Amino acid sequence: MNSISRSRRSRRQQSGGKISATSVTGYEHVVATIAWAFEKLAAKRTYWEKRVKTFLSPMYAAKMVGQ
Repeated sequence: MNSISRSRRSRRQQSGGKISATSVTGYEHVVATIAWAFEKLAAKRTYWEKRVKTFLSPMYAAKMVGQ
């Protein structure tokens, strides 16, 4: 066994094989940020579709929303 494998195994044994609290907090932050970005994009798209349907002719609006 090489020294890299030994050092990885010893680090795992020292931590007890558990995930640290900081990595869990970081993961939750990443997930929350991604969810926020998708909500923001969905809101923009909904707003845009309403504006297109309201102010453009029905035929042109159908083409724009269909894209």
